[in-house]
Parts: sequence; structure tokens; C-alpha cells
Amino acid sequence: MERAERLQTVAIEAGATGYGVCHVDPFADTEREIAQRVDAGMSAGMRFTFGDPTTATTIRTTFPWAERIVVVAWSYLP
Repeated sequence: MERAERLQTVAIEAGATGYGVCHVDPFADTEREIAQRVDAGMSAGMRFTFGDPTTATTIRTTFPWAERIVVVAWSYLP
């Protein structure tokens, strides 16, 4: 079993409602969208993502060793 499949199995067994793995290439479309929202005054004072869109959308800026992003989600609903 591949590492990604093992991680997915663990996530599902832990009750996760969503799981995914993606690349760490810069998210250029997302960076442009964030910049548009900042320009439109739609940042609501959130500083991590909206304060520095390039860092927020370029994973290797913070984690230069990263190869993939693993995302696990849990529902707020019962």
C-alpha cells in the first residue's frame, strides 16, 4: 500500500470527512484571487492569507523541503 493510501485509511478511520493530496507548486490563480479581494476590501482584517498572498500561496516559501500537501477535513456538523 502506498503512503498516500495509508494516510487516507488512517484519516477515514479517525472520522475524517475529506482527504486529499496535491502538489506544492505555487497557486498562482489563488494568489490573483486573494489580491483582487484585498483590492476590493474583502480581506476582513485576516492577516495571514491576505497580508502576504505570495507566501500564503507558495508552500515552499515556508516549507522548502515540501513535496506534497496533505489535506484532511472534518465536518462541523454532527
